[in-house]
Amino acid sequence: MLNLEPGRSLGDYEHIAGTQSAPTFVLLDGLNEASNAVSIWNEVLEVAGMFAPGSLKFVVTSRSNSNADIERYDLAESQEELLYRDSKSENTDLKSSAFWLTALNMKEMKEAWLLYSKKDKSRFKPLFSFDDIADVDRGIYEQINNPLILRVFLEVYSGKKLLSKGKKVLNIWEDWLRTFSQEEKAFMQLLASKVWEKGVNELLLDDLLQDKELKDYLISDALNSPYQRLKNLGWISRFTKDLDIVLGFTVEGLLLHLLATKLDETGGMEIQFINDILSEGSQIKKSAIEQYLSLEAAKGDISLVIKLIDAEGEYTSLCLKPLLNYIKVEGAEAMVNEVLADPTDGDWEALDELDSLLEQLALEQLRKQIALHACTKNNHISGSALKYGLETICILDHNDAQKAFQDIPNEKLKALENPSLMVLIGDYLGNINKLDNSLTQFERACELLLRENKVNYFLLAQIQNRIGTINYKSRKLNEALKNFEMSESSFELANSKVHELEATILSNKGTVLSELGHYQNAIVCLEKAHQIRITFLGANHHETASSIHNIGSHYHTLGQADKALSYFKEALGIRIKTFGRIHPDIAISLNNLGSVSHEIGDADKALEYFNESYSIALKSLPSNDMLFSKIKYSVGVVNISLGKIDEGIKSLEESINLAIGNLGLEHSEVADIRFNLGCALIDGAFYNEAIEQLEMGYEYLPKGSFLIEIAKCYEFKKEHNLACEYFLKAAELWKSEYGLEDEDVLHAASNVYRLATSFKIDFVIPDWIFEEIQ
Repeated sequence: MLNLEPGRSLGDYEHIAGTQSAPTFVLLDGLNEASNAVSIWNEVLEVAGMFAPGSLKFVVTSRSNSNADIERYDLAESQEELLYRDSKSENTDLKSSAFWLTALNMKEMKEAWLLYSKKDKSRFKPLFSFDDIADVDRGIYEQINNPLILRVFLEVYSGKKLLSKGKKVLNIWEDWLRTFSQEEKAFMQLLASKVWEKGVNELLLDDLLQDKELKDYLISDALNSPYQRLKNLGWISRFTKDLDIVLGFTVEGLLLHLLATKLDETGGMEIQFINDILSEGSQIKKSAIEQYLSLEAAKGDISLVIKLIDAEGEYTSLCLKPLLNYIKVEGAEAMVNEVLADPTDGDWEALDELDSLLEQLALEQLRKQIALHACTKNNHISGSALKYGLETICILDHNDAQKAFQDIPNEKLKALENPSLMVLIGDYLGNINKLDNSLTQFERACELLLRENKVNYFLLAQIQNRIGTINYKSRKLNEALKNFEMSESSFELANSKVHELEATILSNKGTVLSELGHYQNAIVCLEKAHQIRITFLGANHHETASSIHNIGSHYHTLGQADKALSYFKEALGIRIKTFGRIHPDIAISLNNLGSVSHEIGDADKALEYFNESYSIALKSLPSNDMLFSKIKYSVGVVNISLGKIDEGIKSLEESINLAIGNLGLEHSEVADIRFNLGCALIDGAFYNEAIEQLEMGYEYLPKGSFLIEIAKCYEFKKEHNLACEYFLKAAELWKSEYGLEDEDVLHAASNVYRLATSFKIDFVIPDWIFEEIQ
């Protein structure tokens, strides 16, 4: 309360305001509840203009269900500079500058969870962590992404496990409703019935007072009467709108549960009733029907859901959550059998949309189970059946995927001109290591996209990212980097908000930069990708695991084995939770753990990791996958370090054959394997075989290290003239690359001098070697 002198302006009292660095804040919470909201708003603008900019700041909140609720607050062009805005929009009006309340992301939710738990452990301490929810049902995150609902959730489950024994479906609203008294439940059910009648969650108090039952609750002056208590707790909201007093449910989830239970009590719901309700256009009623179907599914009944899927009309969106509930109760096979008892286009479309939901919820094992059962019933005749078949093939293990792909009529695949479906074919071909064919599909899809009048830049970015992935698998790192940079540009043109695709592109780009030696730029990309995924997907998500794994690979490249080991183990733990133990990503994680374990001196543990990786890869990958070559190579290197030369040589030979099949004879990575095989053959005294491998490797990767090892072979064979010749070749090559002062150059040169002088062989030593030795 300010005691102002008559005739003086508020602006005369400068001490009211602070400074720009330490402003005075005034909070006006719930402006919409005031009967004279517009006049108060105008006064706020007037007062704000009286003081130095930034010294007095008003924070104004107002409930807005539509643009009209914002547009009633006038803002002159001259007043627009008074607003603080954090929007990239070029518009400067009030609607564009407002901070709209949005759902919490995963990072914010976790922070809020920890804050509540720390604040009052007696009220907000469930017997599970925030991250544990992902292991039970990631869909819960979508229900508690509001601070108020999160608080309710923590209070309801304080001191409890997430799912009690024997319970398969969690219903937050049912569990919360049990905490209210019978009178409170009765009042809320009456109020919910009025919401159903009106179709909106805003009820005029004057209208409610006309209902005798509700009137008794509303005018009761009893201490802690249901209405007064629920209003005071904030579960029933009361506010002013256009001079009318309005009541409604603060938590829509509770309202929908009450409406669903009312529909359940009514019973006998048919498609015509649902159609009539949907024609009214009430989102509240539509959501209530979805909740009713979900309750029925949790009881093991999806008969109405099946009818809706097969009926003509836009009903599929109502059926997805009920289908998921049914799976939790009866299992994936039972759901597929119910839906595909007599397959229709609608059935395949429903399964396709359900698969998208499951992917969003990171329920990868469930996706695989459904795809496995559905593929046996898929004849791929309709477009919907073909689309579902192609989208789910890459989920399956290798043998199942191969069979499913072979079942698709070849003429169907050849006739495809749909970029999205061509991408799916490219994904499968990439998975089975037909990299050139995969690349052809992706490039053709890009061509088709770019011919369209309005280019879908988001899809274009996805395809360019896939092309980069194929080039990375082919070890064409510079080409892959260009592809990822092109994908970044297309993503920017798509004008999308922060998205998982951005994180994927950044993570892939960072991995390539790391392998190319651009370490600083690499870690910036990798860390940014990880932060996006932690923020929007949470810690226990398989894409987050990919970010963690890639950061581990970066530190592995830098030679920081202990750090890499920690990241690889963390990624593996998340991947096992998401995929189970049989999955290509699990095999990759185990292989990398083996490599790091060997580097830190634990050869036995390394072999254990490699053997498990190989076993999983056999079940989940095609036999020509490059991972088999990497595993065989790693096993060979470890065995050689343990003195098991013969076993090491055998593994390296197998690795070369697999690598040649994937990368071709001329690839540098094949040459690298030949180098290690050559060294192993030297250790085993197989000098002729070693020379053969080293010569072949040098042909495609001309490095001095190959020449040095060949020279050693000839020296062991006592062919000193040839040994001198190869030491000299190595010295000349390194001299041209690094100069005379290089240690390797001097070492090779000294060997030339040593052999030529010690064995008095007929060999002309270059003058520069005499000079350097002397």
